[in-house]
Amino acid sequence: MDIDQDISFCGESTNISSFINGNFKMKIAGGSFYIPKSNKVPLGEDAHFICIEEEIIGVADVVDGWAKKGIDSGEYSRQLVRNAELSIHKQKDQKNKIQPLEVLNEAYFNTKCQGSSTTCILTLMCNNVHAVNLGDSGFVGIRHGVIVYKLEIQQKGFDYPFQLGNGVKFDDSSVVQEIKVTVRTCDVIVMSTDGLFDNVHNIELEKLVRDGLMDLRELEIFWRNCSYGLEE
Repeated sequence: MDIDQDISFCGESTNISSFINGNFKMKIAGGSFYIPKSNKVPLGEDAHFICIEEEIIGVADVVDGWAKKGIDSGEYSRQLVRNAELSIHKQKDQKNKIQPLEVLNEAYFNTKCQGSSTTCILTLMCNNVHAVNLGDSGFVGIRHGVIVYKLEIQQKGFDYPFQLGNGVKFDDSSVVQEIKVTVRTCDVIVMSTDGLFDNVHNIELEKLVRDGLMDLRELEIFWRNCSYGLEE
């Protein structure tokens, strides 16, 4: 599919008076789910952030191998995410506009610990999704229960993704791919590390999203009925 095909979000921000990036009508509704491997460090190796009011989300996934050197491999991804959030809040305070490439650049240059990580950061700007990606994390767009867009991953070879890190053998933010996609209401974006995309087929992901949306609608109807009962 051409990258300019429509995909989008549906939902309300918790702060409808905060018009970040010119978003007067469309807002992000976000949530997350994470299961670290039991044989990894307690906090796992992946990290993410969701800044609803700032209309931006992101993930980072440490590349395997650092644990064998006695290094907490998840620290790099966690520090990268923390620095991304700091950049987001700084941009918001300065100009009320968030640029994902600027967020990634600043997060990368301020992350000094040992390690390496893939990353994907996405924001909503008016009626467009703007994203930056490096490596094999990414996102898919799902409309009416069907995948209409899937980001192509960056890798140098099988199981060898591009990765941010400190050192000459790692990549820097200059090789990041930038994505701009026109959006409409009521589509679903699933952003994840390769832990999801390597293990869940497209058809399975579509079904999970359809079932989840059905559960949300049923819950919404339930609470609406409860509210009517209380009013009576």
